[in-house]
Amino acid sequence: MNKLMLGFVFTLVVLTSSYMVNVSSASTPWAKTIPYGHERKTVLQFYFHDIVTGDPPSVALIAQPKDANHSESLPFGSLFMADDALTVSPDPNSKLVGRAQGFFGSAAQEETSFIMGMSYGFIDGVYNGSTVVILGRNSIMNPVRELPVVGGTGVFRMARGYAIANTYSFNLTSLNAIVGNMSKLIIFLTFMVIISDMVSMSNSATTHNTPKWAKTQRYKHERKTVLQFYFHDNRTGDSPTVALIAQPIEPIISASGFGSLFMADDPLTVSPDPDSKLVGRAQGIYGSAAQEGVSYIMGMSFGFVDEVYNGSSLVIFGRNHIVNPIRELPVVGGTGLFRMARGYAVAQTYFHN
Repeated sequence: MNKLMLGFVFTLVVLTSSYMVNVSSASTPWAKTIPYGHERKTVLQFYFHDIVTGDPPSVALIAQPKDANHSESLPFGSLFMADDALTVSPDPNSKLVGRAQGFFGSAAQEETSFIMGMSYGFIDGVYNGSTVVILGRNSIMNPVRELPVVGGTGVFRMARGYAIANTYSFNLTSLNAIVGNMSKLIIFLTFMVIISDMVSMSNSATTHNTPKWAKTQRYKHERKTVLQFYFHDNRTGDSPTVALIAQPIEPIISASGFGSLFMADDPLTVSPDPDSKLVGRAQGIYGSAAQEGVSYIMGMSFGFVDEVYNGSSLVIFGRNHIVNPIRELPVVGGTGLFRMARGYAVAQTYFHN
């Protein structure tokens, strides 16, 4: 059976703050850490395996334009969900160091270019449980290209940096209209990620006129704001807040509904009671990005409406293992009082039906 493989070697350079996790003496064969001023620079190198066809595939086509020209290899607007293995060598049977989960879509009419939102979750050594997130354009036909690193969790909290992608090998084989003429693509990536030694999400919020559900304190040359609220996500009922917008065109057998994509408009309140004070709304998309287990890739904007934060927003993008009682997601930006925000969100399940 023909299959398409997208394999990446990633070299992530991640700068982590010196007070976070001491990884200088706990490197792995595929990663190393060196001192870098008041921060740390970590370089990770691995291969990315993206299988569009084959047994089993790691990618699901979840949507295409209604008027798509299926004679094209990748019709403009095609959207995919991926759950791809990360290994230490091009051999897909080599040591597994993590998985890349997220979405990518054909975002160019005159070239092969994807918009990608992917969370790279690691399972090896000191990096077990940590993630790095990229969001940007990947022109896969170019031999070298660059993508932004917008955040991370665990050892890579508040990561910033970039990824350099180099094509390792590219093999053309006739497949089908969905995947076109690509059979195997392996890419070498270099991730440069910087973590500052200051935790901050705001540099202009004032301590007066602050609502009870939030508090702000000065933190070095920035400000640290802690917000606590409840998120109500209702898929069924008289007034659902979530809409199923796409499912795989050819579903991959998975108990998690791999590839299903949802749009959400969820209220944020000060207590678990949905009728308690409304402080904002969470709006965005999330999709089932794991073939085993329940894990969502989420891109959500939290827009606030209460007191001094009225009109400001925070954005998260990353992977959410909702079956875990506690999990962490990166804060990748914001507006208003939270312009240029960076940080992390800790989610704890209060109730699940």
